[in-house]
Amino acid sequence: MENLGFGDDKELVNYVLKNLSNENKEGITPEKIENVLDFMLDFFEYKGYMDDETDSNEEVIIDDDEMANFIQEKIEKNAISLTEAQVKEILDIEYQFNLNEGVYD
Repeated sequence: MENLGFGDDKELVNYVLKNLSNENKEGITPEKIENVLDFMLDFFEYKGYMDDETDSNEEVIIDDDEMANFIQEKIEKNAISLTEAQVKEILDIEYQFNLNEGVYD
C-alpha cells in the first residue's frame, strides 16, 4: 500500500487497532485489518480507480456501501471472521488516518 500513496502499513494498522471502539475490538488482529485494507485496494482496482489511464486530478466519488459490500463478500469467501460493523469501522478509521496524512482531500 505504501507505494500507492496510502502511507505505512504498520503505522496505519496500529492506528486502526488503537482507535477501534471497544464493541468492535473483539477478535481483531493486525492480519484481519490488513485483509480489509487489501480488499479495499481490490475494490479500487475493480472500479478502475487505479488504472494508469485514469486522470489523477479527477475527483473520484466512492460509494461507501458498495465498497463495504464488496469487502464483506471477499471476507466471507476467505472465511475471515469479521462483522459488517467491524469492517465499516476499519474503513472509517482508515479514511480518517489518510485524511490526516493528506492522502484524501
